[in-house]
Amino acid sequence: MALYLRLLGPVEMLAHGVNVNIGGPKARAFLAMLLLNPNEAVSLDRLTDSLWEEQPPPSAIANLRNYAASIRAALRRSGDVYSARLIADNGRYQLRVEQKELDVRQFEVLATEGREALRRMDWSGARHLLDQARRLWRGKAAENVARSAVLDSYLVALDECRLGVEEDHVEALLALGDCWRVIGRLRQFLIDHPYRERAWELLMLALYRSGDAVAGLAAYEQVRKALVDGLGIEPSASLARLQCAILQRDPRLTSNEGLRILDHPSAERAATAPLVSVVPRQLPAAPVPFVGREAECAQLDRILTGRVAEAPAVVAISGPPGVGKSALALRAAHEHADRFPDGQVYLDLLGTRSDRPPLTPVDTLNSLLTALGDDRAPSLPWPAATARLRSLMAARRLLIILDNIAEFRQIKELIPAGPHSLVLLTSRRVLAPTVTGHRLDLRDLPSTQALALLDQILLDNRVREEPGAGRQLVDLCERRPLAVTIVGGILAARPDLPLSTYAGRLVDERTRLTELEFEHLSVRSALWSSYRCLLDSCRPIDRLATRIFEHMGLIPAGKLYAAEVAARLGVSVSATEAALGRLVRERLLTDCPADGAYRRSDLVRLFAAEQAKVARQPDRPNPDSRSPAT
Repeated sequence: MALYLRLLGPVEMLAHGVNVNIGGPKARAFLAMLLLNPNEAVSLDRLTDSLWEEQPPPSAIANLRNYAASIRAALRRSGDVYSARLIADNGRYQLRVEQKELDVRQFEVLATEGREALRRMDWSGARHLLDQARRLWRGKAAENVARSAVLDSYLVALDECRLGVEEDHVEALLALGDCWRVIGRLRQFLIDHPYRERAWELLMLALYRSGDAVAGLAAYEQVRKALVDGLGIEPSASLARLQCAILQRDPRLTSNEGLRILDHPSAERAATAPLVSVVPRQLPAAPVPFVGREAECAQLDRILTGRVAEAPAVVAISGPPGVGKSALALRAAHEHADRFPDGQVYLDLLGTRSDRPPLTPVDTLNSLLTALGDDRAPSLPWPAATARLRSLMAARRLLIILDNIAEFRQIKELIPAGPHSLVLLTSRRVLAPTVTGHRLDLRDLPSTQALALLDQILLDNRVREEPGAGRQLVDLCERRPLAVTIVGGILAARPDLPLSTYAGRLVDERTRLTELEFEHLSVRSALWSSYRCLLDSCRPIDRLATRIFEHMGLIPAGKLYAAEVAARLGVSVSATEAALGRLVRERLLTDCPADGAYRRSDLVRLFAAEQAKVARQPDRPNPDSRSPAT
């Protein structure tokens, strides 16, 4: 094969079967991120976080370009056409890979087919397919790459899939009567993974089938002690059912029907129901009107209807202020709420509020426990409380929205491990996706959809009577749903106001941000909450980013280049690039690696001009007391 890429073990690139040097540890981490997102565009922001977490060097962007060049050179060893597989476009890198060229994709296909064979009770077929899947592994996922929180969010899930395939393969062996091999495999497996309840179930059943019911019951006492001592929880309902079946010498245990005793999620939910006193129904009202986002809604539908229920579906929705992240999450939640009869939980983590601090991880954990009916939540220590949350969620079909996340650490330990749940995350920042890694990054609406949104808010004929003025209005709003909604609210309250008259008011840049306020909605406040993340920070890179942002307000509309900004401020280009990257992360700029430029919207430019004016005042307030300039 001309090109073969390996992630299931050390990260490697093979050209015609020969291992190719792809560079040092950071270049391998760069390649790992691309392989974990094959055929998907990965932003510079996410790449930076995966390699350096919260402390990128000033030369981070330049370093990423060097790593990309190194990988292109390695790809060229497979043939000149392969170097074009790595694409740089609009602030993102994408590596095009065919299924046969990537061991992770081969593993996913074999694992899925093997599990389907298990469900059909085709034990021989399952054994063959799952054995092929497990043999693709050469060690821990990306074991020659320095781990980071972002990479861990992918790699831990990948390692978890490997453990699931090991258990699936053992189940097939057990069904084919190879009890002694199963017992030996599982004893070794459980030394490294003592809390894998499914592995304990398979061991108990294998011991029983081998004629040693006493050892099967002793295994139950072993796992119970491990769980109680280590995590403070009792064994699952499924383990308890198996113990009862062994005590009763249930005749099904000696046939492959016994394997079905281990797989009754509905019974398990019934068994755990007394732990929960409420079925939460916390979703706020669905957004009305809701226009556009057909592709994103279709992708969410595919995730829910096409996934294999062995892990929770976790979807991270990101995008700039006011682009409609929460609206999309709520729309999808209401569309699919009936799939989750055990409850729908909504929690605002306050990541974009200027009047209240974001929730801490402990606050978030306690709120989730309380929502699920556990009134003892505040009294439990962190390890016991997280274990308690996982127990409550394990066998339930829950839909959870964690809205307005400021940082990944707020929710890192709180994603359910059970296979039946859906978690929707929203954040301005591109988050490290946790389990399945589905991502949606929202952009502004197309002009026709923005105009349709305005029309549906007004519920009159003004958009049809003044189509030109309507288009001008949505363009001045930059087709951002928040701004269009504000304009719609103002015009709906003034049915006598022509669109052209109001458009004339918005054209004036001196008052545009003031005009874009209606009741509790404000474009200025939305931008302020992103800017304040930098303004309140003591990190040198954020201080420089604040200076650059304020300086942006003094520069006319157009592209920004790091070298020019650095020269104006008298700082190094590398430090400027790092600070510009922070502005990109906070969604106050967009970048384009193709020409090295950075772009700002007109609304951001106007907001930056306001902040520049505040910064030039002799009695400039301290950051802690500053509020949005008006």
